[in-house]
Amino acid sequence: MAKTKPNIYDVADAAGVSHQTVSRVLNNHPSLRPETRQRVEAAMMNLGYIPNRAARALVTSRSKLIGILVSDVTLFGPAGMVHAIEVEARKSGYVPFAYSVDPNSADDINAGIAHLRDLGVDGVILIVPQTLPIDVARVGLPDVPIVTVDTDQQSKHFFVHSDNYGGARLATQHLLDLGHRRILHITGNLSWTVGRERQRGYEDCMRTAGLGPLAVEGDWQISTGYDIASKYDFNGITGIVCGNDHTALGVLRALDERGISVPDEISLVGFDDIPEAAFFSPPLTTVRQDFFAIGKLAITGLLGQIEQGKPMVGELIGLQLIIRKSTAQVRTSR
Repeated sequence: MAKTKPNIYDVADAAGVSHQTVSRVLNNHPSLRPETRQRVEAAMMNLGYIPNRAARALVTSRSKLIGILVSDVTLFGPAGMVHAIEVEARKSGYVPFAYSVDPNSADDINAGIAHLRDLGVDGVILIVPQTLPIDVARVGLPDVPIVTVDTDQQSKHFFVHSDNYGGARLATQHLLDLGHRRILHITGNLSWTVGRERQRGYEDCMRTAGLGPLAVEGDWQISTGYDIASKYDFNGITGIVCGNDHTALGVLRALDERGISVPDEISLVGFDDIPEAAFFSPPLTTVRQDFFAIGKLAITGLLGQIEQGKPMVGELIGLQLIIRKSTAQVRTSR
C-alpha cells in the first residue's frame, strides 16, 4: 500500500500544536513565538511535509509565487539581477519563477505572460529592456503588481533604473579630462533602453565639450566588439567608450592583433565592471553598477506593493567610475 503524504494535521501532532498554528507558520504570521515556529518547521522537515500552495492560495488569496520575465539572461547583468531576486524572494517566503523570452517575438512574450498568469503569480518583475514585452505585460496582467528594471523612467509601474545616462557621461568625461578629443563610442544594442541612454550620455558629454560625437552600433557581444575594432579606421582616435565590458574585451583583442597599444595609443573604457574586468590586460577602466543591489531593490519594491500596497515610485541608482590601467593621458604624438 502506497504511503500517504503527510498533511497539516500530521505536522500539528508531531509538533504538539494545533493545525491553526501550523497554518500561521506557513503564512509567516508575525505573532508566533520563535520557538513555536522552529518546532513546527522541524516537524515539517522530519515528516517531509510539502505545503499545498493551491490550498494556501484559496485561504490567503496569495500564491506566494513571484514571476520574473527576462530576456538575454545569458548576459552578466540580467543574470545577476535574477539571482538577487531569487535569493531575496525566498528569504521573504516567496517562490520565484523565471521565464525567459525572445523580446522581439510577440508570440513568445504572450506565451510567457500567459504562463505566469496561469500560475497565479502575486507579482511580476520585468527584466526586459525593450518596449514590446512591457506593453504586452501591462495588457496581459492588468491587476498584478509589476516592477520594471532598466526601462523608460516614465513607467506607470514601480521601476528600478540605473543611471546609464550619467554613467556614460562619467566614462566620456574621464577621457576628456585626460586630454582626449577624438573619442569613439561603440554602443550597446540600441533596441534596449540602456543602450540608448548610454549613447545619449556619451553624445551629450561630447557636445558639452564642443566636440562632435562618433558612434558605431554594437550589440553587447565580445565578437561584435572584436569585429568592429578589427575593421575600423582609428586614424586620429585616441579614446573609445564601449557599451559594456564584453564589447571592450573584443575591442582589446582586436587592437592587440593590429599592434595598437592600450593605453599608450588608445585609451579604452567599458561599462558594468564585470568580475573579469580587473583581470583584462591591461585591467579595464569601467563604470560599475551593482546588479545584485538592483535585483534586491526590485524585489523589495514588488513585495512592498503586494504586502503593504505601497505607492508606486521610481528608484534611480547612481553609478561609479572605476579607473584602471586601460586609460591614460593622451599622447600628443598620436
